[in-house]
Amino acid sequence: MSFVIRRNGSHMQYDDKELFSQIAEGNKAALIKLFKKYTPRLFPFISRVAKSDHITDEIIQETFMRIWFNREKLTEIAEPANWIYRITANVCYRFLEGVITENKPSTTPQEYSNGDKEIFESSRLYNLASDIHYAITNLTHEQKKVYRLSREKGMKIAEIADALSLSPNKVRTLLNSSVEFVQDYLQEKQHSL
Repeated sequence: MSFVIRRNGSHMQYDDKELFSQIAEGNKAALIKLFKKYTPRLFPFISRVAKSDHITDEIIQETFMRIWFNREKLTEIAEPANWIYRITANVCYRFLEGVITENKPSTTPQEYSNGDKEIFESSRLYNLASDIHYAITNLTHEQKKVYRLSREKGMKIAEIADALSLSPNKVRTLLNSSVEFVQDYLQEKQHSL
């Protein structure tokens, strides 16, 4: 099975669990819908690691091949988006292992080159982004809204309070609890902040 990667293309919204259920039944059209939905999200993360559109395309292909080959497990997945990001991170990690192994001298161990350090740093950042995404998806509905408006839109507490019709104190409490939750999760995953 092969996918055609189209960037900046529009795609319809599909419920991930519904798509997973259809894919588990062997529906290739559902896999293609999932592919079209997630490729624009995955491409920027992977391209930072791979440093090449061609390799990024290969990693995306490999990610969706793994989803297809593991389709019997899909109905058991509670958070499809998180699972997709985790599979992608694993494929990226295997790619990075291969790059390091190919470039490692066979005689004596030496310091990694700047390029290898850059690849490892990109991988670390990708895993961090994946874990932040997972932590945010586990916030309450109100916490998610406040956190996203603050962190992704750059809104101030008063602006968020106006936008959501909440008191500034309520916004502050929700923001503090959500930031604390995300930080605790990242520390649990051993990210240094």
